[in-house]
Amino acid sequence: MSKQQEQFNKGISKCWQAACLLDAMAKSRLQDMDGVDISVAIEGVHSILFSALWEMENLEFTGGENE
Repeated sequence: MSKQQEQFNKGISKCWQAACLLDAMAKSRLQDMDGVDISVAIEGVHSILFSALWEMENLEFTGGENE
């Protein structure tokens, strides 16, 4: 597997982590969470997504569907 593919896979994996965290928050009772809990969860999602974008920042995509 190429380094580019590994970087992409790591970034996508982190995006899925963030999506799962958001899904869990959506299914939980937000009214039962205090502001600190919600803030910590949102900061976690932000951190994961920032890390994913950082991981994929230098990827070079070539080609397309028709190539």
